[in-house]
Parts: sequence; structure tokens; C-alpha cells
Amino acid sequence: MSPRPPPVPFAQLPPGYPKLSGLVCKDKTLSIFRKFRSLSTRNLLYLQSEILDLESQLQQEDKKLSLTTPEDLKSWQAFSGSIERTQLVSTIRHKLNDYYSTLLQYEKVLNLSCPSYEHVGLLKDWMNCEQPVVDSTKNYLEHRDQAGDLESPWYRAEEDTVDFVSLDPVADSWLSRLLTRTSLRYLFLV
Repeated sequence: MSPRPPPVPFAQLPPGYPKLSGLVCKDKTLSIFRKFRSLSTRNLLYLQSEILDLESQLQQEDKKLSLTTPEDLKSWQAFSGSIERTQLVSTIRHKLNDYYSTLLQYEKVLNLSCPSYEHVGLLKDWMNCEQPVVDSTKNYLEHRDQAGDLESPWYRAEEDTVDFVSLDPVADSWLSRLLTRTSLRYLFLV
């Protein structure tokens, strides 16, 4: 096995995503990412609607069978004798699995800590100065809405951290707040 190459010093990282990810790795209080609350909620609502449609199809099938062959409702073997019914049950099973998985994942995301507005501001300042990325990611810290996320005009721009998560559980410690509120923060961004 060949030896691992030494890490590239932050100052030597090329601009772009390498520099941005290097900064986040250098200061974990800057591990700030979007929650995409509106998109996640919308996705869950779409999944829910799809399941409601499937449920309605199953109920219609049950009603039809109760009028024609009610015995098919008492036995899985009889009920599954129809390819269409078996496919419907399979689709329901997979869609429910997707829905519950998405629901539980989103619940975990909602319970992650929000970053302090100072950390969001610090990362935003660095990104404005360095301009490490030029695609749509460059605006992920901006208050304005990003592709597909719904508008939230009642939040103040600097304090709108509700749609962000911080992967650093101690990002709101007193030392962290002290560093971000003083000129000491600039020593770590060079």
C-alpha cells in the first residue's frame, strides 16, 4: 500500500470548491448547509398525495370486489391472483417505504442545530471576498430564495438561519461567539 499524501495546506488549495471545502474543514463552525425546508415539505406533500391516490385506487378495487367476488377480499392468494392488484399493492408498499424514509430523514434534519447568525455572516463575508464558486452554490447563504425553495420574506436577512443546519454541535459556544464577534476571526481566514 502506498503512503497517503500529506494534506494540502489551506493557502495552497486551488480556488473553487477545494478552497470552500478546505475552509469548512478548517473551522467546523462553518459546516453550514441548507435544510431546504420548503422543498422537503413539498416533496413530502407530493409523496403523501401519491399515496392518497393509491389508497383511493385500492379502496375502489375493494368496492368492486365486494360487489363481484367478495371472497377475493378474504384471501391473499385470491386477491393477488390479479396482476394489476398485485402491482398496486407493490406500488403502495414501495411508496410508503419512500414516504416513511423521507419523513424520518427530514425529522432528523429538522432536529439539527441552526448555526448562529454570526457564523452565517462570517461564511458569507468570506464567500463574498474570495468568491470560491460561481455557480448557484454561491448564493446558498443569501436570504433570497434559491431555485425551487419558497420565499420567506418575514425573516431578517442576517438572522435568517432557520433554513440552515450546523453540523457543529458547539457552534454556539461562548468562545465561538467571541471569535466571530471580534477581529480575531480574520486571523483564521487567511
